[in-house]
Formats: sequence, structure tokens, C-alpha cells
Amino acid sequence: MTLKVKFADFEIITRSRSVSTAIANREDLAQLAIGLLEDAMPLPKAVRLLGVSLSSLQSESDTDSQLDFGVRIEPAQHFQDIRNSLVFGCAA
Repeated sequence: MTLKVKFADFEIITRSRSVSTAIANREDLAQLAIGLLEDAMPLPKAVRLLGVSLSSLQSESDTDSQLDFGVRIEPAQHFQDIRNSLVFGCAA
């Protein structure tokens, strides 16, 4: 996950973190993003925009080594649910 902070003077900083296990729920994604932001605090100047990006995403076939608790979720719907739960921007 990468956090991008754009300041009012157009300077940009990025902070990123990798995790060793797959994350598949909104709460864990939010905690990771909040942790990146907390690590950058206190911010030295006014913020114009915050952005979060994800990389190294896995498909269901890449996660065969994970435990199966008998609950199957269609991958396309699962990623659509995550995408729909993320906030891509807001007006101040």
C-alpha cells in the first residue's frame, strides 16, 4: 500500500508499506492506510490531497495456500465490494 500526500504548495511525499499476508477486508486496509498517515505525522504544512494505492494484488488462484473455512466468495464480486468501499476523494 502506498500513501501519497500532496501539500498546498504542490510538494508530494509518499509512504509505503508491504505486508506478508493477503488482506481481504476493508478494516485491515483502513488500518494500514491510517498507520501510514500516522507515521507521517505531524505533517509540516497544509494538505491539498491524500491518496492511497494498492499494488501486488492477488487473484483467487494465487491464494491457494490460505486456509479455506468453507466460505467461498466470487473473486470479481469480492474485489468489486472492496473497490466500492474505498473513498477515492472528497470535496472539502
